This record gives sequence, structure tokens and C-alpha cells, in this order.
Amino acid sequence: MPRGKITLTMRKLLLLRGLPGSGKSTFLRESGLEPYTLSADGLRMFYSGPVMEANGRMRIAADQDRTVWQQLLQLLEDRMRRGELVIVDATHTHPRSFQNYQQIANRYRYRVICVDFADMSFETCEKRNINREEHKVVPPHEMKRLNDNLLRSRLPKWITRVLPEDLLPTLQMGPQDISHYKAVHHIGDIQGCYTPLMDYFKKYGLQDDELYIFVGDYLDRGPQNAEVMTWLLENYHRRNFIFLEGNHEAHLRAWAGGGKPRSRQFTEATQVELEAAGFSTKKVHGFLYQLREAYFYNFHDHIVLVTHGGLATLPKNLTLVSSAQLIKGAGVYEDADACDTTFAATAPANAYQIHGHRNRYASPARVNAHCFNLEGKVEFGGELRTVTLTPQGFKERSVKSLIDASKTILEPIGDFSGEIENVQMLVADLRATPEILEKPQTGTNISSFNFSRDVFYKKAWDELNVHARGLFINTAQNIIVARSYEKFFNLGERPETQPDVLGRSLAFPAHAWIKENGYLGLVGYNPETKELVFASKSSLTSNFAGWLHQQFDQLAPAGSKNRKEITEYLSRNDGKTLVFEAIEPLNDPHIIEHDGPPYLVLLDIVSNTTRFEAENDKERQKIAKLLNCPAKRQAAILKNTAGLETWLETVRDISYKHNDQYIEGFVLEDAHGFKVKVKLPWYAFWRQMRTQLERLQSGKKTQLPTPAIDNSLAEKFLAFLGDKTTTELKATNIIDLRREFFNQ
Repeated sequence: MPRGKITLTMRKLLLLRGLPGSGKSTFLRESGLEPYTLSADGLRMFYSGPVMEANGRMRIAADQDRTVWQQLLQLLEDRMRRGELVIVDATHTHPRSFQNYQQIANRYRYRVICVDFADMSFETCEKRNINREEHKVVPPHEMKRLNDNLLRSRLPKWITRVLPEDLLPTLQMGPQDISHYKAVHHIGDIQGCYTPLMDYFKKYGLQDDELYIFVGDYLDRGPQNAEVMTWLLENYHRRNFIFLEGNHEAHLRAWAGGGKPRSRQFTEATQVELEAAGFSTKKVHGFLYQLREAYFYNFHDHIVLVTHGGLATLPKNLTLVSSAQLIKGAGVYEDADACDTTFAATAPANAYQIHGHRNRYASPARVNAHCFNLEGKVEFGGELRTVTLTPQGFKERSVKSLIDASKTILEPIGDFSGEIENVQMLVADLRATPEILEKPQTGTNISSFNFSRDVFYKKAWDELNVHARGLFINTAQNIIVARSYEKFFNLGERPETQPDVLGRSLAFPAHAWIKENGYLGLVGYNPETKELVFASKSSLTSNFAGWLHQQFDQLAPAGSKNRKEITEYLSRNDGKTLVFEAIEPLNDPHIIEHDGPPYLVLLDIVSNTTRFEAENDKERQKIAKLLNCPAKRQAAILKNTAGLETWLETVRDISYKHNDQYIEGFVLEDAHGFKVKVKLPWYAFWRQMRTQLERLQSGKKTQLPTPAIDNSLAEKFLAFLGDKTTTELKATNIIDLRREFFNQ
């Protein structure tokens, strides 16, 4: 059975219970716990100032209580998602007062504690209530009702009751004395690398009178996930084994719970291994249940804090640090060395910290006199790092990994075109692939080639079908007349685009280009007819291609000098394609609001060859100037992995604006042309809402997205949509509705 069900978790939810005037708020203020508190009365005061009653007295308004409690529970869930200590300051006198908390506590693995002020006499509470600020005074009849409820109320068995005077000792987490062990071993991130772990035990033994602390990240990236999981399930019950929680355990927890892991790397590799090995999710839950967020101990004259991510100081009370920070570390990913430096400068002489998770700058295991970093990149052919503590002091040890780093991460889907000698061979291969669809264009010898919907929805990408995207070929002459980008992927969509490994996938410097919010349009050249080709959405005759043609005619009218120059330019050698983002505010509104007329943005100039090649920015700017249209905008140049991580932290907030404007996102392009899309949370949220609008327009009911990027805003907007008829909704779009919603 898992050990210590109560003591393992750092996650605690404190629910205050007692009458007005019983001393709850005073206790929180004097105990320094106000920053961790959500107050029902406080939220009421946010929604409304004091209101006057018929007797002329002012009091806190209660007419928004339903909204207040919805907001409080949303804020509570936001904090619990981060693993913070959370306190709810409310009376909680009714027998049903605690029903709202059980499900959310189970979801986020919280221990629930009631700080009980119910022993305070009714008479004392009445006297204190009368002497409070006027707007906080509760009427006598309300005091009596609350007291009657309190007398009938019983705490559920799943809640631990503590008295106020006993709370602080309950929260205080001092170091545990483990000096009875002969030695303490600290094992770094394993990352699915079984062999180095076994090599360590073969070399240094496995003793019952020594303690073994594992810092987390047991699976993912390495090739031996099933072997590691087998070993964990066989050994986690050992009394001298301590397992901490790493950030990668979130994916394992989602899978074991029947959910969908947010990591493509996990689903495409680790999960495949685990399911092929037939692991019981119940047994995996047993392992996950006993994970700790930190281990704090005394060993003779050493005080040691062990976490996955690393902190900047030794906290006075570890309970006040969120689980998210214990797991991911203080600051951002690249701050590991800075945190270790600060820790060493502020820690007592006999205090130390040991962590793994992040080691952006390849620091040694012993970072300084007080800090150890056990992230050794074992899954990339590095080393499994460990540090052993005996009464004589610390000793770093490592086991070299024999992992082939080139096989650790699925590389970006390769460029097959070097094996295709000519367009005729390309067409033959495309036609021989069932997942690639050919669409002949009426009245021409041109066909478009695109991957099928099944490829898109099943993520069944390979070296050939990523090419079949906006590809227009004159199949009579075997000439590419227009072509777009090869398929590229979103941040986090594939293993090589995961945020924590993207720094290994990109060749620096990388450019961040603003992703315009329109549709892709292609202007190419057909040597057979000696005319320009206008294409979009796999068609030369779609409305989108027609709108593109109209806009281009305004920039370079037929017969004009610049039209002739562009036509001649696109016809040279193998030919070229102008790739545009076409903005059509009236004909094709998307998510981003555009007030002005339609316009084109020149994204790239692509060679009409089997191998994707694009002109440089200087050439792109020259052609854009010739057409008198904007070229794609550069937002940032990222010189190294540290710069990438910092930039991603900045832009991935829902409130982020670029130059005071909401945008769709960015396209990261590295020095070799490898691209990654970064969709911003604000844009992603309104795409979710547009999907719900489309459901209503088709007569279906809305569904709160899971996970919604902003639950509170989503609920309000869906309620706003629910007040409209289907006819009204069909006559509008997400941009107009969003504007109306915020105006209200």
C-alpha cells in the first residue's frame, strides 16, 4: 500500500468555519496568511460597494452571491492547479457548505483542513459583530440563522479539523531527521533510460540501511520507458525509497487517469511503449499516488532540501511554496544557475539543495558549495547524475549513458526531395499514395495535390505527404506552376516542437515572424499559357482564389509596368511563387479584427522546384516594394536557447499583445528553414469560442471547452450567446459578437 497518505502531499486547502465576529479574518492577518486567502466578503466588495438598507445602515451587498461564489471557485481552481496553499475565508456554517470542495480537492490531490472557529460562543461573536465597521455588521436575525446552521452542521469525514491555535504547527514543515541511515543517495532525472540506472546499482550496490531519493522525471525521451516503469512498480514500496514528482509525471498521470496527455512526445512514443507492455493503470496510479513534491531532511549536521526544479532560497515554511514551483523551479527554465547562486549566498552554512529538471548551460553536478544539479541529459547520450551524502560529506557520481542521442527525439519530418530527380517522379509518387488527393483544375492541365483529411486528423505525417500542401502541377508538362510551404507544425504538436526540447530542434539564430490572420494565397506562373496562376484552398477557381486575384489586380493591374515585371520575374528559370496572406475583413472574417479594406501581405517567394527553397528577406522586400504591399513582419531574433525560452515565457500569456495589438501568433524560422507555429492564448481562446458559435449556428448546444483557456470568460461569453436566437447568430460572426460582448 502507498505510504503516508496524509503527510506526502504539500497541497493543502484550508477552509475557515465560524460565525461573523469569531476572529477568522483577524487570525489570518496576524498569522501572515492573508496573501494565500480567498475571501467571499472581499469578492462581494469587488462586485459592489456597500448598499443602504431601509433602516439607513450600510452593509455588504449580497445580491451577487451566485456570481461571487462562481468566481471564488474559479480562482480556487486556478490556485489549486498550481499546487498553492489556498485558504477560503467564509462562514461555512451550513451542512452543505463543503460540497463544492470535495471534487476539486480530489482532482488536484489536495488535503482539506477545516480551521474551526465554531467553539467561539455566540454571545462573544454578537458583541464583536456589533463593534465592526458599519458595512460589515451582520443583522441579528442573520447571525441567529447562521448560528442555527452551525449547530446542525457536521464536518464530512474527508475533512481534517484543527483549532486555530494548532494550525501553524500543522503547516510548518521542518526537516525530517534521517541520521539513522548510513548514506543518502540522490538519483537524477532518469527520462526512460533504464540501463544507466541499473549500472549505478551494479556499481554502488543497493543497501537496505541507506536511503535513495529520486528527483523525478522517470519517463519520456529515452528508449526504455517500459523497463523503467516495470522497475518503478516493483520497487516503489521499498521503505528506503523516496520518489519526487517531476514535470513529466503530469503526462503519465493524465494517461493513467484516462485523460489525454498534452505532450505529443508522450503520446507518440512513451505511451506506445507502456500500452504495448500492458501496464495496469491502477498500478501506475499507486506509484503516482505516493510521489512527493519535495523532501526536506537533516542528516547529522547537514540540512538538505531536495526538489525537482530547484529554489532560490531555503524557505522558512515549505508549505507556502506552490507545488508548481517545487516541480518546475523558481523563476523560468533558464534561471537554474541564478537560483543556485542566490541559494548559496543566502543559505545557512550547513544548508544545501539538490535538484534536477533544468540545466540550460551545462553546469556540473556540484554547481557551488551549497547546490547540486542532477540534470545530466542522460536521454541525450549524457550521464545519469547522482550525489551521495555520508557523515563525511557529499560525493558526486555519474554513469555514462550509451543512448544514441539521435534517436532520443523524433527529428523534424525530413526533406525527401533530394531523392526525387524531377517533377515527373514526384507526380508518380504523389499519385501512388492513397492519402494524397489529386484535384484536376477545370479547363487546365493543372492538378492540385494535398494530403487527405485522414492524414490531418490522425497526424499520420511522413516525408511525402508534408510536401502535398498547396502544390499545383501542370501534369501535361510536369512543371510546378505554384507551390506553398511544406506542412509545418504548432508548438507542442510534435516531439521536436515541444517547448522543452525546441531549443535542440532549432538551428540558431531563429527569426520570429508575425503570423497574419487571413488565408494563404499563391501567385505562380504557368509556362504553357504564359500567364499568372492565382490559387488558394486547393483551387484555381474558388472564391478565395478570386478574391486574391482581385486584390492582386489592384496592386498590379493588367498591362501595367509592374505587372509585366512581376510576370517576367516569376517566369525565370524554374519559376517562382509569391506566397501571400490574404486579409478579407468582409468576405472572410477570422479571429483578428481588421478595420480597413482587404490587403495582401507578401510572406515568401518560393522556387517552383521539388525542393523547398525561398528567397531571402532582401529579395522579399524588393518585390513587396514593387507591388506596394507589406511584407511579413519580423518580431524578434532569437540568438540561442536561453533567448528562446525567455521569449516563449513572455508571449504565452493570454493578455499578451504585440505592439499593443492582439495577433494570431508567430512563425519561428531557424537558420535552416525549419518552421514552428506559435499560436497565442488570446487567439486560441477565441477560436474555441468560434467553434461554440458554429455549434449554435448549426442548432447544436455549446460545450465548455476542456481545457478552456479561461473558464470564467468562456462561461460568460457562452451565456451571452445563449441569449440570442439561432437566426441572429447565423447573421453574424465571432468578431462582431466579441465586440458586442465587451461593449456590454
